[in-house]
Amino acid sequence: MNKNQLMKLFKTVYGVTIHQYILQQRIEMARQLLIDTDEPIKAIAVNTGFSNEKYFITMFKKKFLITPGVYRRQNKV
Repeated sequence: MNKNQLMKLFKTVYGVTIHQYILQQRIEMARQLLIDTDEPIKAIAVNTGFSNEKYFITMFKKKFLITPGVYRRQNKV
């Protein structure tokens, strides 16, 4: 199986590209860390595989419509 076949099969099965799937998993892991830990946002960004804090904040805000800091304050138990 070549790369293009794998990518097409993945999208057929999961409904998203491999890149989108990985991004969703990173965002979800970061969301949990925001709620469960007091780790700085920059550390969470790096620990979940984002290249930098700014990109993490942009992607997080795109999904949840609020920044990670606001999300943390609203959902901290």
